[in-house]
Amino acid sequence: LAFLELGCGTGNNIWFFLDCGFEVSGIDIAPTAIDLASDYVRSLGFTEADLRVGDTTGLPWESDSFDFVVDRGVLSQLTLDDVTKTICEVFRVLKPGGRFLSYDLFGWNNSGRQFGVEVSPRSYANFSGGRLFGKSPRTTFFDRELIIEMWRPLRVAELVLHRILKGEAEDIDEYYTVQAVKD
Repeated sequence: LAFLELGCGTGNNIWFFLDCGFEVSGIDIAPTAIDLASDYVRSLGFTEADLRVGDTTGLPWESDSFDFVVDRGVLSQLTLDDVTKTICEVFRVLKPGGRFLSYDLFGWNNSGRQFGVEVSPRSYANFSGGRLFGKSPRTTFFDRELIIEMWRPLRVAELVLHRILKGEAEDIDEYYTVQAVKD
């Protein structure tokens, strides 16, 4: 089975899928992250990971290459236009029947949003406080309707809203997990 991680960073998920016997690929926009990920998987004795520097809006793999694609928070860092482009690219590189798991999609009611300034539709930056302060140059916030609309042409098989109250009732950590299938 072929696996692709969007925004693979330093390889925290890559090694697990290698250990499970997957043919593993990963992409990250940061060259340093790819270097660290490559070093990390080699240090664990793996030699077959295809790790590349690049942008998720133009994936450098052939169509119908992967059985499984995962996003662990990358889409929340993109503009809505780039989210749409990335989902189209995921559709292109997924094999028929392939699955796309996206998690850590910040929910519209996440209390961190109130500390940011809207810089483009649904995208906030310049956080003055809260959990997102100093952690992200830009964060995009989603709701159920937006996810269902944007995840086309894939079929959303599962959509889960996670709401965690932290301390006071106004402090809500809200995010979505989406599993979609290429029919």
